[in-house]
Amino acid sequence: MTGLPGVLLTDVVTVEPYRDVDSWDTATAVRCLVDETPSDLLTNTGTISDVTVRLFCPPDTDIPKGSKVTLADGRLGSVQAVAGRGLTSLFPVPKHIEAHVRLGVYAPTPIGAVTVTIVRRQVTGRDPYGNDVYGETRFDVAGVAVGQITSQDSQQPGNSRVTRQRTVVFPPGTSVSPQDRLIIFGQRWGIDGEPSVVVEPVLGLTAGIVVRAVRTTG
Repeated sequence: MTGLPGVLLTDVVTVEPYRDVDSWDTATAVRCLVDETPSDLLTNTGTISDVTVRLFCPPDTDIPKGSKVTLADGRLGSVQAVAGRGLTSLFPVPKHIEAHVRLGVYAPTPIGAVTVTIVRRQVTGRDPYGNDVYGETRFDVAGVAVGQITSQDSQQPGNSRVTRQRTVVFPPGTSVSPQDRLIIFGQRWGIDGEPSVVVEPVLGLTAGIVVRAVRTTG
């Protein structure tokens, strides 16, 4: 079965494909079918009226989860989920991509497949004299988004030190502090400053924990 018939692609949206933490490709126009469904969500603060937007796109559309979307009327949103339809179906379903868009949400949610190890210095026991004995406790966190590396060379004469930084976004609820160390792709990184919480603006839910990882060499 081929893709969606062109006669059904009645809408044009602008898509900025997600690539990495705080990184999107250049905006491109995409022909698709836009379907909007109103919904009411009951929360502790009252009822929130919302709209679920689904995009039905050609199967070769570059629209990964986390992509920015601008609808024809100027409303902004981001892709929360993507699924292929009819790509392996035994039934005559036109091949296409279905993308769910959340309006008004541009927060960099933890969209990643990286496992990062958090290394924490903790009391692991006591010596014969009753003094605390410290050791490292390690635990892995999956689903972490790791940004690209930026570097800064020392400007001091004779100093070859290079400081590298990268943004790391942990899933909501992750316990991480400036005293912890991170192992990312086999390298040990420190944490610069306090972690910050990314809050989803509509419901006020935590979308992720952002830290700035640093590593100095030389």
